[in-house]
Amino acid sequence: MKLLYEKRSAQKLIQVVEEDGRRLLLLEGRGEIHSEWDPKKPMLSPAHEHYWNLMTFFTLSHATAKDVLIVGLGAGTCARQLLMYRPELNIDGIEIDTEVTDIAKQFFGLDELRVKIHHEDAIAHLTASKKKYDVIIVDAFIKGNLGIQFTTPEFYALVKKHLSRGGLVIINYLCEKDWQPRLRSAVHEHFKSCRQVGIPTTYNYVAIVSDTEFDISSVPGLDDDIKRLKNFILEHIESL
Repeated sequence: MKLLYEKRSAQKLIQVVEEDGRRLLLLEGRGEIHSEWDPKKPMLSPAHEHYWNLMTFFTLSHATAKDVLIVGLGAGTCARQLLMYRPELNIDGIEIDTEVTDIAKQFFGLDELRVKIHHEDAIAHLTASKKKYDVIIVDAFIKGNLGIQFTTPEFYALVKKHLSRGGLVIINYLCEKDWQPRLRSAVHEHFKSCRQVGIPTTYNYVAIVSDTEFDISSVPGLDDDIKRLKNFILEHIESL
């Protein structure tokens, strides 16, 4: 890997590396990849081994979605994928670290994306905001896993207030320690349908929760990556 940038912000160590034309945003060392950009394709390869791809696919399963919120925008991997498939989406992104956003604009083309960025704490933002979303993506990792404040019933009660009717919540987390039972308890308190898919070769799981049933099989085969993802998800989706 070629190191393109390194700096310690007030929040964390930030690095940008390049490998075979792909750029990776690393936070707190090489074990934590928070964003990835391959300018050659919208989806990362292999399609089923990247959690951003699954978050994008699950969002596409909401056929009438217009407004999307990404909690933990990073360098904008998921936002970029979504806008390539659904350019009409209105995307808000919460990213507490302004250094990450600046670097994302410099190295990942974030300034080219039509995304409204909020530099503030996610819970404070949701508490103050009245806006509703069709899809809310929770991808806010802190020290190697989903921040503990995003695994509580109180947080998902707040999230639910910002969901439109039939809305989806999509959550990326690592299945380690007690994170899975914590998250399971939190989302089941507020949502009727709670399912997830594990990412091969990693501890990542992507959960999709809602108060209504959602039909993943209805996602159109927009390209070969989407077709492969659909088959993989239909085969491996399970209850959270």
